[in-house]
Amino acid sequence: MGLSERPPSVIDFCLGHDASLYAPVLEAVLNRLKLLEESACAEEIDTLFPWSGTRPDPPIHLPVLLKSMNSCP
Repeated sequence: MGLSERPPSVIDFCLGHDASLYAPVLEAVLNRLKLLEESACAEEIDTLFPWSGTRPDPPIHLPVLLKSMNSCP
């Protein structure tokens, strides 16, 4: 989603070839983004993700993202 190494940097998340992850991860990302106004800047988007400014590590960050899917309004 978006261009690698371009703002917002947090949406650069490689899921590999496990297609079963695509829909849940997209849903989790969209649930977090619902918290922002449409006009949000890259910095505001970055604050929603704990790995902002780094390359996400799926074994560490994927469970955090998916767990939060149920806690976002």
